[in-house]
Amino acid sequence: MLNKRGCGILLHPTSLPGPGGIGSLGANARRFIDLLHDMGMSYWQLLPLAPPACGNSPYSSFTAFGGNPLLIDLEQIMSRDAKFCVSTCSDSYSEDHVDFNAVVGNKMELLHLAGAAFLAEQETPRRNEFHHFCDTTPWLHDFALFMALKRHFNGKSWIHWPAKASRITPEAYQNYSVELGQEIGVQKYLQWQFARQWLELRIYANQRGIAVIGDIP
Repeated sequence: MLNKRGCGILLHPTSLPGPGGIGSLGANARRFIDLLHDMGMSYWQLLPLAPPACGNSPYSSFTAFGGNPLLIDLEQIMSRDAKFCVSTCSDSYSEDHVDFNAVVGNKMELLHLAGAAFLAEQETPRRNEFHHFCDTTPWLHDFALFMALKRHFNGKSWIHWPAKASRITPEAYQNYSVELGQEIGVQKYLQWQFARQWLELRIYANQRGIAVIGDIP
């Protein structure tokens, strides 16, 4: 699709409309793809989708491999998991910009609740899909452990963690992997949800004749 002349629009998914105070990979992303198709566009250009670190910038991220959990569409999670149901709308959110301080606190808490509910389920085909994702994603455990440690130390930069965590040894690595197992599982769940939603959105875009392009963090 890239070997042709065409036009497109650059729009980061965080700028899409919708509930929850921030754009997501949900219904409004598909409506945007439909709009591009109807306008005769060929490309949707994105900024990096990695989880932002300093200043909520997509160019400053905790990993170049993972996705930003804030882009996960909670409505898709609720439609596939009857045990998890929340309201994602809030009148306190701005309609013309993303208030990251407000969004991060609320949405990440909801995502953690969704992850905990999923991890408490019995074995199902979805659980098998999740385990396969974990087993075949080489960078996942190290990243999940890092994010679990960051949450464990109240969001502090790793340079302010205790030495046994910031200069981690193989023994400490194993110990923290056990001690923070639940939180690590939730972090892996978030990356799994992002990956599956992002793949489905890309497939939808390609089916509508839209190539998704971008740059790297």
